[in-house]
Amino acid sequence: MKPKQLFESKTFCPAPWNNLYVAPDGDVKTCSIGASPLGNLNTDTFASCITSNPVLKEIQGAMINGKYHSNCAECYKLETEQDAYSLRKHYKRTLTRTDRLESYDTNDGDLIPTGFDLRYDNTCQNACVYCFPALSSRWAKELGVTVNRADGVEDVKQFVLDNLANAKEVYLAGGEPLINKDFAQLLETLYEVNPDCKLRINSNIKNIHTPVFELSKKFKKLRYTISAESTGEHYQYIRYPQTWSSFAKNIDIVINEVPSYNFNMVLNVLNPVALFDCIDYLMERGVHENGFVIHHATSPTWSNINNLPDWQLDYFVLRCTQLQKTLDPKYSLYNAIEGCINFIDSKYKKDIDDTRTNLLLLDQRRKLNSKELFPHIWESNMEKEETIMPVDMFNNKQQKKEAEDQDAELDWAETYGVNTEDFLSPKKT
Repeated sequence: MKPKQLFESKTFCPAPWNNLYVAPDGDVKTCSIGASPLGNLNTDTFASCITSNPVLKEIQGAMINGKYHSNCAECYKLETEQDAYSLRKHYKRTLTRTDRLESYDTNDGDLIPTGFDLRYDNTCQNACVYCFPALSSRWAKELGVTVNRADGVEDVKQFVLDNLANAKEVYLAGGEPLINKDFAQLLETLYEVNPDCKLRINSNIKNIHTPVFELSKKFKKLRYTISAESTGEHYQYIRYPQTWSSFAKNIDIVINEVPSYNFNMVLNVLNPVALFDCIDYLMERGVHENGFVIHHATSPTWSNINNLPDWQLDYFVLRCTQLQKTLDPKYSLYNAIEGCINFIDSKYKKDIDDTRTNLLLLDQRRKLNSKELFPHIWESNMEKEETIMPVDMFNNKQQKKEAEDQDAELDWAETYGVNTEDFLSPKKT
């Protein structure tokens, strides 16, 4: 494949040739969002997953012929529907073997990694509301289920250690990578054989006093992706049982001690306002507009923001457009907010009762109170004509002032028959 053809291609990605992804459930794939597993370590040998693999042959062949493959649907969707920076584009820039471009003309089904995305351990101290046991040992303990490490993980670990010298990028996630003892050994070896390798770590930063955190700081090309999408008690509910105070303390340390970082946020049914609070909080601490990524919760289905009534979603979109006016379109936050706007789906089959049912289950198990924290879910009627925006949708004076000053918001209130006096200063009942 010629360089110009390769880099201008709308279908090519080096991941099917050069990226190894291993999930906690044992799935081996081309990447974290690849739709077609190459095999599973519980049922297949690791060698069969990466050598003469029939699924890989099919994916590679499609790309060689300039065709879209279903394995890569998520990236293609991001690029065509949202014009977003996708994982495919990232891998083209990061993993492509420019010294071996001819290798991308062969669909031999072999995976020769220059990138490692390792998530084979579900050990994690948190049980975030939209997570599940396969990715969180805390969730597994809460639900009383057993999640065993896949049978072939030891083969993977040795393969990775043997091939780190050729790596262009190593990505560690989980579970929680900072408390994974295997990753400490991996980083020791990586620094010995390939200290200039790009290292990316996705962490909740609940505990940064670990060997992995200290070892990671040796790498000049280090980037932390930190998980957060709300503040205060909302943060504590969504990222249970981590405390906001521990996050706030550790975030200042990480920002000061690592060379590069960004924030991984998840838009969900609980944070249509708290998302903006978190963005404000982080930007006040010097986080650049290019330091944000926002994903959208789709599973479990009750956590999807589209379960909210249309009038609340319209208000969320309004907040998004207002924020965009203050942002530079060339940076990631602007595009992330655009992605949030595009994610809102008026045709989504809403089930707010399912959301409430699952929140009650969480409240019961964890001794929490979602009704107090998220009145926009509990106090709102699905019919716009009968509903007034709950007071906690405005959770600081500045937001109330913005609402008062913005004609667009008053137009919105008028559209939905909301009394603006009650809208800005609701009477408590």
